[in-house]
Amino acid sequence: MTTVPLPCNLFGVPTGGAGPWQKYAPLAPWLFEGHSDLWAPVDHVAQLLEKFQVQGPSPWDLMDVEFSPGHLVIVSGAKKTGKTSLIHHCVHDLAVRLQECVIARDGPGGEDPQMVEKWRTRNRPASSFVVVLDGYRNKRESFGRGRIDGTGELFEPIDAQILERVVETLRGLPEWDRAERESVLTVDPSKPYSGYHRLKRILKDVNRCALIVVPHVPWAHTELSIRFINECHEIATRGLVVFLEVSQIDFAPLLHAALGERPEAVTHLEMGALEKEDWTTYIRHRLTVDGIPAPVVSVADDVIDTAPSLPINTIGDMQTHLYEIAQLARREYNDLIDAEVVRRHFDELTRPDVLRRY
Repeated sequence: MTTVPLPCNLFGVPTGGAGPWQKYAPLAPWLFEGHSDLWAPVDHVAQLLEKFQVQGPSPWDLMDVEFSPGHLVIVSGAKKTGKTSLIHHCVHDLAVRLQECVIARDGPGGEDPQMVEKWRTRNRPASSFVVVLDGYRNKRESFGRGRIDGTGELFEPIDAQILERVVETLRGLPEWDRAERESVLTVDPSKPYSGYHRLKRILKDVNRCALIVVPHVPWAHTELSIRFINECHEIATRGLVVFLEVSQIDFAPLLHAALGERPEAVTHLEMGALEKEDWTTYIRHRLTVDGIPAPVVSVADDVIDTAPSLPINTIGDMQTHLYEIAQLARREYNDLIDAEVVRRHFDELTRPDVLRRY
């Protein structure tokens, strides 16, 4: 039996407007109004966000015209543990705090990012530019995956390639064009630092910070990884905050090898595995979110306490299970998810003739 994918799913992620919803996509509250409400307190993410707020970049320092340091934020962990969503949440948190600095110092300026209809795209804040090299979703054909190399031949131009993506994103914005007329920014692969110098001048002129999200780059050798971490640290100066995603477990030794025991202007956030109670926490949270557009499935109360019969280690796996449970309910259970539907889904996965990996 062939079914049409759900146009809307209680356990999916709205990507703008009233849909389409994705089977699994990162939350990007800096871009979409309402995504903050969907962010459930599982996988220690609340503690990690608090660590970012305490140990991460100070918005008042970043907005200081004379001082204005930069910062490198590294989020590491296994695949599908929610690294991208945590980065986007940190970006949003910092953008909001930067905006509060602008309002407190200069009065209201630009669009207020909070004053947007829920589930719609936010307006740009007057405090920062957000540049995500691969867009807000994880993509298979990404900037990071295109840099895999065993010889180092593709390493040297990477600063210029990152800068080029930044400039591509910013050009065309009215406030950027006005400033760039005074300081033309060109990208010379042989001299990327001169381009970064002009970038910093323009950021200073428009009184904004640049929040740059760099995807995981799976370098073939440890030496290349160390060089890349150093490059990202060098980039993150004067008004630039670089968020680097690393799909690696136990990343601390590599970070120490690259930058030393206590590197300045660096915050490392390490993702962990789910806990047993996260199933209940996640479902209970999603059921209490107001205004999710037109969910086509209902969820019975007994689902909250129906523990899955298989171990679930990552938030990505849990979201995939819940999405497929909703599909099963829509096909055969009159759009109702109850404990029986959950049990049937996991029983099917344990059959010897069913070979599926999550």
